[in-house]
Amino acid sequence: MREPKRGRGNIRPETAYDPFPKSGLVGQYKPFIRKYVSEFCQRYPQLQREGVLFEAVRIAAGVEKRFKRELGYDFSTFLRNHLKGLERYADKETSVNYVRWSDEETRSNQLFDEREKRESAPIPTPEFLNGANGTKLTFDHQWIDRDGKRHRLGIGFQLSSADLAHASPVNERTSPDLKTLVADNPVPTSVLKGRMRAVIDHQVRRQREADQEAENRQSGDYGAVFLEAEDQKADVKFYKGRRPPRFRQDRKPMVRLDDAYSHDDEWVGKLSDTIVAGGAIPEDFNEQLVIDAANAERPFLSEREVAALDWSLGLLSGSDHRSLVQFADDQGITKGGASKLKDRVWGKIERRLKK
Repeated sequence: MREPKRGRGNIRPETAYDPFPKSGLVGQYKPFIRKYVSEFCQRYPQLQREGVLFEAVRIAAGVEKRFKRELGYDFSTFLRNHLKGLERYADKETSVNYVRWSDEETRSNQLFDEREKRESAPIPTPEFLNGANGTKLTFDHQWIDRDGKRHRLGIGFQLSSADLAHASPVNERTSPDLKTLVADNPVPTSVLKGRMRAVIDHQVRRQREADQEAENRQSGDYGAVFLEAEDQKADVKFYKGRRPPRFRQDRKPMVRLDDAYSHDDEWVGKLSDTIVAGGAIPEDFNEQLVIDAANAERPFLSEREVAALDWSLGLLSGSDHRSLVQFADDQGITKGGASKLKDRVWGKIERRLKK
């Protein structure tokens, strides 16, 4: 028996994966299905032919189960009508479902959020069409062209080897090459897609050559190995780029008595504690605003709360020098109770400042 012809480097060339069954009507009408797919892909050049062929075989397999020979019809006549379902496959692969609206003013924010979520979502899972069973590599890259439009690239292909020592070099060399192609050709086109697939095939070949040379050295052969590039059937698709993060409008700053601030000696404390302790107040603190809020809240305070308010305001103006312990003794309460009383009063003033 004749030995099958080997490729360059003593590696047997791999044949393309055939999705057709060996028997049955689908296998019998293989030329008809391939011709239909070829004509269909001429109308949708952005689709990968292998993916369309896989979908056509899937449809044909389902149609074969429902085909009745006894009616006397030809299988191709029955199948042709069902292969129109490839239009749905093409729509799913090439179009984006945008939300329709009737009142733009009332629903603009909702539509923006839905569109933002859709565009920031991970790219769809790529198709791995080369029939290999090794490591799966995916690439996700975004860029902005010269006109300021955002674009996103999603690539996926599967290697023939599951060895990490084989996949890592391919990934490390392919990623910068793809970015270089994007920098030189920032507008997504079918030509750019073809160049990316060629780069992937080239880098996979380089690693196969390196692996073969390493294997040959173990047997004493130190010659260079040159292999033919194989079509990895990389699934290369372009998407609309993700939106940049949305920043809310600037808000008017407001003093909060519980806000922390730093002193000259790098000590950090709360504004309310500084007021009670009689410490230095930050320069941007509006004393009159706090006094007005305190006077507005005074009629709604209890007798002890009024005493705590007057003591705090006295510390603020410098007319009262009692400490927290002394104030607690004067009111006949504990130090902890005085602290909670002070916090409750300043909490009410703070809420009034927010109004």
